[in-house]
Formats: sequence, C-alpha cells, structure tokens
Amino acid sequence: MKKGLLFILLCVSTTLLAQDVNGFWRGTLTMPGGCFPINNIELQITVTNESINGNSYHYLDANNYIKKTFDGSYDAGLKKVIVQEGNVTNYKIPQTCVVCIKRYELYYSKQGKLETLSGNWTGKIMGTTSDCQSGSITLSRIKESLFKEPPEIRVDTGKIRLDF
Repeated sequence: MKKGLLFILLCVSTTLLAQDVNGFWRGTLTMPGGCFPINNIELQITVTNESINGNSYHYLDANNYIKKTFDGSYDAGLKKVIVQEGNVTNYKIPQTCVVCIKRYELYYSKQGKLETLSGNWTGKIMGTTSDCQSGSITLSRIKESLFKEPPEIRVDTGKIRLDF
C-alpha cells in the first residue's frame, strides 16, 4: 500500500513539474545594432518527447519579416528550452539588413496565468562564421499566431489546374 501511494505521489509531482510548452509564444529580443528598432519575435513550438521543432518569425511589421525553421530540446525537469534556428524559409527585409541565425536558451516560468519563456541568445550571421551581438529574449504564451500558413496542395504531376 505504501509503495503504491509513493508511486502515485511521484507521478503527480512529476506531472506538476512538466509544463507544456507546445504552442505560440510572442515577445521581444534585444539585438544591439539590429536591422529593426524593435525586434519582435514569435515562436511556434511543437514538442515531441524531449525534442522540439517549429518556426520562428522575426518581424517589425507585415512588410519586414524573416521566417526560419528550428529544432531543439526541452528538459521538463529543469524547465529549460533550447532552440537552434536553421533554414530561412521566407523573408522580406531591406537589402542593407543581415540575417542572424540564433540559438536560444530559455527557461519556463508561470506566475498566475502569465506563462513566460525567457533567457539569452547567441548567433551567427547567416552564411558566415561571424558572431551576431548576443542579447536577451522574453516571450509570453499567446492563443493565436499572427502568422497564418497558406494551405498547400502537394501534387506528383507537372500539370495542375485550379478553377474557381
């Protein structure tokens, strides 16, 4: 009986420690000398076991943005998220701007209803070994993304016809 109760308490305490970081997170990051005066960011996180992946959007407005994919890990016990940005999949920025591929080390916290991921980032200028000026980042959980993906239809033929 005591072993069964101990097992249940252990399972409940582990569940309470393991916070779900799936979903949408929006905030800002510091980037001294960056292209945008305010560096807004949105992460769309999908967790599978201890691995994560998704998309990051860095933006000033609808006419100035960079979309990247990312992979990483989530340690529920430490409440720690590691994100490594990868490929740039879409962008619209001034030609004078450079793209920084970032690595984030974030920690989850919850105060009342407010859930945050905060920490620091480092990075390399895309296509080089040059460092970006690192900074800090703070994100809050949001219900909906600002960025909607258009539906895609995959076809295995060279011809497609759409009639509306």
